[in-house]
Amino acid sequence: MACCERAWAKGARPGQTLAMARDLCEGAAVEVAWDPAADARALAAFAAWCLRYGPAAAVERSPGPHAVCVDVSGCHAVHGGWPSLLRRVHADMARLRLQATAAVAGGAAACLVAAAQHPWQVMEGHGDWLDRAPIEALRLQPEVPPALAEVGVRTIGQLRRLDAAAMADRFGEAPWHRLQLACGHAVERVTCTVPGGPLRCALAFDGPTTQPQALQQAVQSCLQRLVHRLQRRCLGSVHLRVHLRRASAAPTRLEWRLARPSRGLRHLWRLMQPDLERVHLGHDPSQGIEAVQVTSLRHVSVGLGQGALLPSVVESQGPSWAEWIDRMRQRLGAAGLRVPHAQPDPDEARAWSVRPMPKTGAASPAPPLPPECLLPLRPTVRVAPPRAMHVACDARRRPVQVRLSGAMRPVQAAEGPERVEAAWWRGEHGTHDRWRVLAQGTWWCLRREGAAWWLEGAWT
Repeated sequence: MACCERAWAKGARPGQTLAMARDLCEGAAVEVAWDPAADARALAAFAAWCLRYGPAAAVERSPGPHAVCVDVSGCHAVHGGWPSLLRRVHADMARLRLQATAAVAGGAAACLVAAAQHPWQVMEGHGDWLDRAPIEALRLQPEVPPALAEVGVRTIGQLRRLDAAAMADRFGEAPWHRLQLACGHAVERVTCTVPGGPLRCALAFDGPTTQPQALQQAVQSCLQRLVHRLQRRCLGSVHLRVHLRRASAAPTRLEWRLARPSRGLRHLWRLMQPDLERVHLGHDPSQGIEAVQVTSLRHVSVGLGQGALLPSVVESQGPSWAEWIDRMRQRLGAAGLRVPHAQPDPDEARAWSVRPMPKTGAASPAPPLPPECLLPLRPTVRVAPPRAMHVACDARRRPVQVRLSGAMRPVQAAEGPERVEAAWWRGEHGTHDRWRVLAQGTWWCLRREGAAWWLEGAWT
């Protein structure tokens, strides 16, 4: 599966049999069993280690050698320029005895190409250096580059000159999508790596206390320190715990699960305060509280907002829907709140169901959508009954214009078709195609039956 530089120099290659590799290395090689799960954990840990270079890091999941992408936008002043950052990375890799290459470019996909073709360089723009790179640098599926080579396409520049529709028909959407990412014409969505392990902040009293004010001040102090650590790491907590250690009694644990990741001090304290006020502190000092500990058991990566920047402005806008859900769940219990759940069904009336809210506060996962589409599976506003529409299509029968407000409007983006077959198990028959179309600033849900088009709803 892999070999070190010394084994490569002796002729060992990934894909060879173990007996052949042993013979080439003359018995001097150290064999280690291949563990994909361990490799994934080590790569995730390395991505978390790379957060020292920038505020966000992610493991690249596209085909090809293992890679970690670090977002260093706006960090050039901190590192003294991009060449200085590359020198620091090179020194760190040598100190860790890791064989790696790195480069700085305008996007993650372009940076992967630059690291493979122009290691330890700063590549600006998407010019000739990108056009001269081979197709393999786009990290496509293994069968795609040989198929492109059969038609004479061996570089990214030659791929860029092909017609998008013809390329998609013959080679799928992946080459065009990776090309758009490398050229900076598509938005890259990177799932940031979050350092594992809980975050704890503790405070011990000089002696057991039974004063509610002292307990609340101690929890507030620990919570402030925890929120500061979350802000520094661009994290938001979704599961909090307060551990109260007693002098001669069993400890008390209080837990809260949040609807959305949060690091807002005011919001978190509002959730904790009612439960802390109900804690029985004992009738004598022997039952009092000796120490408190506030722990974030689970946290995920969030943006730079949520009170980290201009907290007074954020709080003046009132509580968000996630904070409102947390308060209602605290008062009514988890069974008192119900959330919509998307499920695959050709009948729009059965496409959504209402279920009790899970502990994490989010709805159950819906069926997967294309990576370039972030819309829910079904429109948020329905048109009942569906309204006939005039739609102009191209040669591939993809919508390019729709009639809205009495005029033909250009289609800015289209996702589909989603082939929907009638529920044969209920005695229904027929098929139709559903499209998600962006026109005039709104995503519309269109249905095509033969040559007829119908408006079913919109996402608002």
